[in-house]
Amino acid sequence: MKKGRDKRKIKDMKRKILWIVCGLIAIHLLILANLSFTAWPEMLAWPYFILKGWLPYKDFAIVHTPLLVLDISIFYKIFGVGGMQLKIYTWLLIALTDVVLVYVVKKLWSLRAAVFSLLIYIPLQIFYDGNGIWFDYALSVLALTILYLLIVKKYLWAGIVWGLAFLTKQTAVWFLLPISLVLLGEEFSKKAKKFLSGTVGILAGAVFVLWLFKVLPDFYFWAIKFGIGILPRASGQIDPPTLREFLKAFLPFSILIPALVKDWKKYFPFAIWAGFGIMGAYPRWELFHFQPGLPFLAIASGLFLLEYPKSSRAIKLLTFLYIAGFLIMFSKYAVSLWHQPDRFLTPSVARVAQTIKTTTKSNEKIFVLNSWDSLYALADRLPATKPWYPQLAWYYAVGGLEDKVTEDLMVEPPSVVIMQPYTTTGLSSFKPKKVTDYVFKYYASAYVIDNSFFILTPNK
Repeated sequence: MKKGRDKRKIKDMKRKILWIVCGLIAIHLLILANLSFTAWPEMLAWPYFILKGWLPYKDFAIVHTPLLVLDISIFYKIFGVGGMQLKIYTWLLIALTDVVLVYVVKKLWSLRAAVFSLLIYIPLQIFYDGNGIWFDYALSVLALTILYLLIVKKYLWAGIVWGLAFLTKQTAVWFLLPISLVLLGEEFSKKAKKFLSGTVGILAGAVFVLWLFKVLPDFYFWAIKFGIGILPRASGQIDPPTLREFLKAFLPFSILIPALVKDWKKYFPFAIWAGFGIMGAYPRWELFHFQPGLPFLAIASGLFLLEYPKSSRAIKLLTFLYIAGFLIMFSKYAVSLWHQPDRFLTPSVARVAQTIKTTTKSNEKIFVLNSWDSLYALADRLPATKPWYPQLAWYYAVGGLEDKVTEDLMVEPPSVVIMQPYTTTGLSSFKPKKVTDYVFKYYASAYVIDNSFFILTPNK
């Protein structure tokens, strides 16, 4: 009788905790929905090109592996292309990461540890520019899945998921070292063979598909030779942080110090996975590049906080200061973005897209010069240049590329050119001479929107 009551109590407690988890995920999404969203232009433009029949690497240059872009393309195919669709896709991916985090920690440790880990992960995910979608965001859930599969000794599946991670972003290679550390020990060759079988199978399948669509040479040039060999060292790519930016980014990781002091063996693996998860922040420093390392930091923090009552006074004090400091940073960050306009999806951008739609026919081509490439997707108009290349200095450094763009503009002049003024510094300071000479010679300003966007039409 007593045993039956105890079982019911445990069941009721688990049910309550699961409701808490659902509530936390809902709060996570609610906060994100009220913050400024970063709609990276590529996450609208590239899938749009694919849906119009353009092939990545061959018809438009992309230096990343293709899985995320293809996945977003499928989502757009079902629900349409637009800013709201991009937000929904992003929030679904974030919610999935929350769920996988809870599942993994519950299976490997405990439900309480899972709740603590999620409670910590939510502000971490938001603080590191989490309200947006880029390749690093998708690596988070994949890396977490890999660790789980390794711990439960599903080495073949771990290899398969790593292959998918590499096809999401090349920086997945950084996880190979912590993966190797897990594989070390008894039967290393047997475990490594299973892992490699999964990886090789996935990558071989991807190579076959690329070959089938006749884009394998283009993929090799842009994603491997250029993306890995040239781009990281290109002028303007290396962007080191200021001291303030560095301290801001690494303060949340400081909880690993008392954790390692308390139990080095227990927390060192998490430090390794978190450390290699943030390696994507080199060479271009952005907070969102830290995203793949955050689940491991959250798990370590959650397990560490569970031991808080048993900790020494010194560790308790350090932990309290850490929590207080991070909550202040998080609050300032959230307040600064609360109900602010979305980045790259401002009302001005919407007005520009609408103007393009009303002044051009659906089959006419346009050209975006020094402005957001997402305008192609938002206006539902294709570029006048094919192949299409991002207007960044490191792309235009490729021999003959600017000549090709200029020739395309001459062969099929765009109905309109959309541009923003060039700046003296930053990415918007790059001004391809041959392209701009052509545009300024044959086009004149017809509309000015919010004193920022200029819509040019051919000279009469």
